Order: sequence, then structure tokens, then C-alpha cells
Amino acid sequence: MLGASLIVEPKSNTVQRALADLLERAERSAKRGEDTQTAQELEAAALLENKGIETTKQVTEASGLYAKASFADAQTQFAQITDGKNGDGSKVAKLGEKLALARRVALLETQFDAAKKDKDVLRQADVAAAILALDPNHSDAKRSMGSLQERVKDSRVSTAKTHSAQGKMGVAFVYLERALALDEDDKEAQTEMATVRDALKKRQDLILVVDPVMRDGVRDTACKDFDSVLREATMTETSRRTDLGAYVLSPDWTEAWKNKSPKAPDVSGSIRLTLKECQVTPSTGKATIDWKILVPIGESPAVEGTLEATLPSGIIPRDEQDGAGKNARKAFAKHIGEKIGDQIEVSRDATDVWMLVLAEHAMKKNDPVLAADAYARLRVKQPLSIDPKRMTKVEEYLAEKYR
Repeated sequence: MLGASLIVEPKSNTVQRALADLLERAERSAKRGEDTQTAQELEAAALLENKGIETTKQVTEASGLYAKASFADAQTQFAQITDGKNGDGSKVAKLGEKLALARRVALLETQFDAAKKDKDVLRQADVAAAILALDPNHSDAKRSMGSLQERVKDSRVSTAKTHSAQGKMGVAFVYLERALALDEDDKEAQTEMATVRDALKKRQDLILVVDPVMRDGVRDTACKDFDSVLREATMTETSRRTDLGAYVLSPDWTEAWKNKSPKAPDVSGSIRLTLKECQVTPSTGKATIDWKILVPIGESPAVEGTLEATLPSGIIPRDEQDGAGKNARKAFAKHIGEKIGDQIEVSRDATDVWMLVLAEHAMKKNDPVLAADAYARLRVKQPLSIDPKRMTKVEEYLAEKYR
């Protein structure tokens, strides 16, 4: 009878009463959390509403999402439905959007109650914020948020102090940064942050060792006995430089670091040289060397380059040319060490964000303590050139690890 009524008179009182009844039933079912029943009633209501085949199809698809408890997707799809016939909108779609939103809020309310029962202040605050993002006028969430933020701030300051006492200054920085985001005038957080920053400022330098030289496609018989000479020359020449954006350990300091001398500085990374081509005679030399600054030692490249080096004929005096090419190797290695230093100096802007590379490396290794330490030192240093998208990924990782 209703089908016939639709054909004869789509706006008949009988159809409209049936539609209103279905919409009321859908609301009651939604309040009881009967998602499948609610979806069926919305689908039936769409048929009676008769807004056109396309609109009815879209309501059915959105209702299917609702039935599967995919409320966010259902809300979005209901909101996107446009009237395919009369231009006055679909009451069913509007109700579906409203009910999907209400179910999202109801699920969050359940999570909030569970967090409150567990006395988990951080989770309560997160859930309350999520509720207010969906429903800015939610009275309970609004009432709870003020006191929760104060408790969250106090919790973060307390946690920061614990990590600071353990020497985990990066983690302490992350917690204090988040505490101050809630109240930038909090004196306790400000005082603790000043202490943490002072500690982090003492660890801003990039200190490097030179790795043993590697070969790629160069036979052992080519440039024989050159690798160790090149490594030592690179240490010597680059350690004299103060314009590299990094400090390189000399041969003596490298030995002290290797022997774990308490006087040796903390090493942040390494310089890796790879011979791609190499020829040395008693009077000339030619080589192609790939170089990388790796942080931490031997790991992720912060900056890299390639050097094409030559030792022209005539540089080595005839009376210093020996048959084994020892003097030529020494002179050529010194020349390469100087040129490597020059290329590193030119690349110092890229080198300046080495702590971001270190943070990303820590993320890959799932080492949040190292990631926080690198991030905090980077925030204190504030280099001029930094990729905000890469920085955001580090911040998101830390936000997940340290609530």
C-alpha cells in the first residue's frame, strides 16, 4: 500500500507519517546502541523519503558503514549526500549524520569513564579533547577539561624531573615542552626547562671520527697500502679545521677515544671514505672518492659528496720520488684530506641539521630516548634551515611515545 501511495502521491500523509515513525525509531535504536537496527531503519526511511535513486543508494551505502560501526566514515558520507531530486535536502541523510556523530561521542564517553576508573589522567585529557573536537558544547567534557589540564601539566613536570635526574635530558625536554604548551607561565616548568636547556647546550657539537677507508670496485693491488695513509691524512687535515660545522678527531684523539679514555670527547658520528677509483705512481695520482658524514657512527648519512682528485706530475720533486711510491701516496693523501675538508665546509648548512638525521635514525630503530635527545638538542640549537615536514614526523613520533 505504501509503495502504491508513493507512486500516486509521494507527499501523502500516510507516507509522511510512516517516514516520521521510521526516523523516530532510528533515533531510539541509536540511543540503545543497536547499530544494525538503526542502519536498517535509515535505509527503509530513505525508500519512503523518495529523493531519487542516487540519493537512496548513497544513504544505503552510508547506512552500511554505520552498521559496521564505521561511524566517522558514515558521518562523512551522510554529510556528502546531496538531494538528487527536490533541492530541499534529505532528512534521512541529515539524521544519519547526526546519529553517526552521536555514536562517535558515545564511544568516547565510554573510553573517558574507563580512563577515569583507571585514574589515568593523561588518557582522560586525551579523550576529553577528542570529545570536544567533535562536540565543542559537550558540557561534561568542558567541565572536566580545565582541571584535567592542570593535572596533566603537573604530571608532565613531575615526569620530566624524574627523567632529568636519570640523565635523560631529551625526554625531560619533551615533557616540559608539552607542559609549557598547557601553561607557558608555570614557574616550576620554566625553572626546570632552563636547567635542561643548559645541559643540552653543552652537547651541540658534531664530533666525528674517520672510519677505515672502504673500496668499491677498486682492487686491492691498486693504490696498494694507500687506505691507512689516506685515513690518517684525512684525520690530520680535517682536525685542524674550525670551519666545517663539525669537529674531527686527530689521529691521537682517535686513539684515545678508541681506548675509551675519560678525556676523549663523546663522538657523534663518522666520516666514511669509499675509493671508487684509484691510481698512484711515484710521481702522480688520480682518485675518485665518495664521502659521507654518518650519524651515529657508521649509520645514516647526514651529508655526502664525491671528490675527483688528481696529483699532477711535477708536484713531487724528482729527488723525492721513490720506486714504491711512498712519498707520492703521502702527498696525494694529504691533498685529498684537504679537499675533503673543503667539501665538508661547503656543505655545512646541510651538516647543521645532523641532529634531525639522528632523530630519524632513532625512529627507524624505535629508540625514543635517542630520538628525544636528538630532537631536544635540535630545538635548543634552532638551525636556520630545517624541513618542517620532517620535524613534524619526529614530533608526532615523540607525542605517541611520551604522552
